[in-house]
Amino acid sequence: MTLSAFLATIYVPSRIELSAGYAANLAAVVKRLSGHLGRPARMADLNAAAIAGYLCEYRRQWSAVATNDNRRMLLTLWRAAWDRMMVAEPPRPGSIRRLPEEWEVPEAWNVVEIAAILEAAAERSGDVGGVPASLWWQSLLAATYWTACRIGALLRSATANYRGDTLLVRGQKNRRSQLYVLPASCCAAIDATDPHSRQQLWPWPHSSRYLFRSFRRIVERAGIPCPRTGLQLFHRLRRTSLSLCAAVDPAIAQRQAGHRNYATTLRSYIDPRLARGLTAADVLPELTLRSPIRIYG
Repeated sequence: MTLSAFLATIYVPSRIELSAGYAANLAAVVKRLSGHLGRPARMADLNAAAIAGYLCEYRRQWSAVATNDNRRMLLTLWRAAWDRMMVAEPPRPGSIRRLPEEWEVPEAWNVVEIAAILEAAAERSGDVGGVPASLWWQSLLAATYWTACRIGALLRSATANYRGDTLLVRGQKNRRSQLYVLPASCCAAIDATDPHSRQQLWPWPHSSRYLFRSFRRIVERAGIPCPRTGLQLFHRLRRTSLSLCAAVDPAIAQRQAGHRNYATTLRSYIDPRLARGLTAADVLPELTLRSPIRIYG
């Protein structure tokens, strides 16, 4: 039996709590494993040697964080296959070690850059799901800024959950619904799209890849450097929101992000340039330095 068949006919149907996004991620990992093997991955390929070989190749192009995500999903499938007695041996602790992850300072946009991005979004032509593209993009980006929600959760938002000044967002990563109070400017942007004429607030009839590419073009039109893939751009907007909240009160940022502890928010979402607290440069006594002596020759 191929691993993709196991995923589609056994694993996913048995896990009714799985989101469509996570199921798609699992399918993508299985597809990449098959590409590494040069043939469709089979159940017998759920072993330490095959998975470690794939992860080593994957790590040459992608980060340790992404590699660990792939490792976690493949081990999940391996354990599920073992529980159903479909593989010869279970995954053993330590057989495929988790990579150490380097902590990188999160990058966010400042308010001036956000304003430029919104101006570029206002110049979009055409329509998105029957909504003028300029209004669709402006309202979506404004909602992302004010809620710091993941883009997938926002795109799944039903119009019925928008009450004119609040938005109830369901199906987030932590599986908890969250109610957000929206300011008048954001509500005006949403109302301009005539939301009550449709079931979803932001209908998106295209692929997620096209969504990221379209947003990247908006950012580029605003004159702001960005990664070519555009995969992290919505996260960068979320970081702006959470970093500005943290500058006032870390508890607001944690609550807005829906995290159980502030350490998670701080590690992945808080840009210290926006949420700058007191540093050594602020509290240490100033020193008087002699002019440096230059030596030539």
